[in-house]
Amino acid sequence: MVSTAKEISSAANSTFKELASLVVSKGIQKNRSAIVSGEKFIQEIMKDHSARVTTWITFDDTPPPASLANWYRLSKPLFDELDVFGTGKPLIVVTAPELPLYDEKLPWPNGCTLFIPFQNPDNCGAVIRTAAAFGVERIVLLKEAANPFHPKSTRAAGPALFKVDMFRGPSIYDLTFENIPFVSLSGEGSSLTAFKFPQKFALIPGIEGPGVPDHLRSHALSIPIRADVESLNAATATAIALYEWKRNL
Repeated sequence: MVSTAKEISSAANSTFKELASLVVSKGIQKNRSAIVSGEKFIQEIMKDHSARVTTWITFDDTPPPASLANWYRLSKPLFDELDVFGTGKPLIVVTAPELPLYDEKLPWPNGCTLFIPFQNPDNCGAVIRTAAAFGVERIVLLKEAANPFHPKSTRAAGPALFKVDMFRGPSIYDLTFENIPFVSLSGEGSSLTAFKFPQKFALIPGIEGPGVPDHLRSHALSIPIRADVESLNAATATAIALYEWKRNL
């Protein structure tokens, strides 16, 4: 089937207004949809997750794949408002449903369940990508965390965004564990290099800046760094911890 583009040239158009809302977290949450950019990323989504793609957006005559009928062709100025990274390539809209609630009482998968409190969407997306790369079975986005479908997060996560089971959890300040081992990351903790990870466990990095709350520091691990460097980027520290876990399996 050959799709026909629906033309949009006015910023007052109701469809454009809805599309424009998808570049911020509030609009993503309200509409349960997100805009994704990046030619390679889009190709992989269309190949492996086409059921999640609802809309094709261009400013030119580049047609959508045959399986996708919903195509909007925008004037270049309107397209540029949605193409926040200036790719100049087609964009897609994907479904971004509300994540299921995390419940500690549900069966725990083997390996690492990663709890993410990162407020910076770049960090959030980067650590999702890292988690997928190292075989994390489950991710829990804590209340503080950026929306994983924010444009900056999807750009950092790449296709990994669709490869890991994600849940929404409580605030990091309300997070407790009764029946599962957990470790947090803090400069005041025991050395990561001497730690033997359990078969299944929770990993909790801290919020950018404040770190982990006091009630989670009793099980903290630290990454050895130079004394005159205050700390590592939160996503980088998490990546190192996941590498150490995987290396010592």
